[in-house]
Amino acid sequence: MPARMATQEKENVLIEAGACCLAVLPRFGGKIASIRFHGQELRQAPLVPIAPRTPDMPFDASDAS
Repeated sequence: MPARMATQEKENVLIEAGACCLAVLPRFGGKIASIRFHGQELRQAPLVPIAPRTPDMPFDASDAS
């Protein structure tokens, strides 16, 4: 795997405003990975590991959070 691709796979976008921090996963279509307020996680943990969807994947086969 090229080094550039490995770096992109680990890339998250962090947006902070005051006591709020949002983590977004661009490689998964902008999925929100985390919402923290004063250090407390507000999102429920994913039911299945976050993974890319495939065109023929049934809706209920992936994490729909």
